[in-house]
Amino acid sequence: RIWYVFKREGIKIPFPIRDIQLSHIEEKKHLLQKQSEEGWKKSVIDAIPLLKPLSTEEKKVIAKHSMIQTYGAGEKIVIQGDAGDCAYVVYEGSCDVVLRHKEGSESVVNVLSPMSIFGEMSLLTGAARSATVVAKGDVSVIKIDKSAFSEILSSHGAVSETLAEMLAARAAELSASTDKSADLMEKKSQMLSRIKNFFGIG
Repeated sequence: RIWYVFKREGIKIPFPIRDIQLSHIEEKKHLLQKQSEEGWKKSVIDAIPLLKPLSTEEKKVIAKHSMIQTYGAGEKIVIQGDAGDCAYVVYEGSCDVVLRHKEGSESVVNVLSPMSIFGEMSLLTGAARSATVVAKGDVSVIKIDKSAFSEILSSHGAVSETLAEMLAARAAELSASTDKSADLMEKKSQMLSRIKNFFGIG
């Protein structure tokens, strides 16, 4: 797994390691180099429902600040309980979402396929990771960190409200409350407050 760590940190290795196993990813990277990488990342970002409310220019800002990372089979991309301020979009490969239960046991609760996003609560509110995400094989992700949103949210307050509403809708769907409309309104207010506090928006 050292190869993947070096790759993510931009450290060059003077001889090929796992080139055969990773040829499909490397071929994709060569294609990216022939295109505008920011334009390519924006096309992926365009497909993410959570980011659809953003304007074209705002998505370009996200693309500019995001980065591509590669993980190997079994590597943990995020760990349940850890602090975080970034989200990830799966571009190639798939990941297991592993939940650690109170009694200590673990179970796979979901499998993330390409174009899935995870870590959005940490990205927008600074919440601790709610689950561990593990690469099932060679995986490429686009990492979107807090700095990508700081510029947008500080100048466009309406975006904060839209994102808060979308996060609240997700939370309300999982709620056991029978009064979904009241639950949604309360959660939206809570989410908006958390987003503003996290980004220092007045």
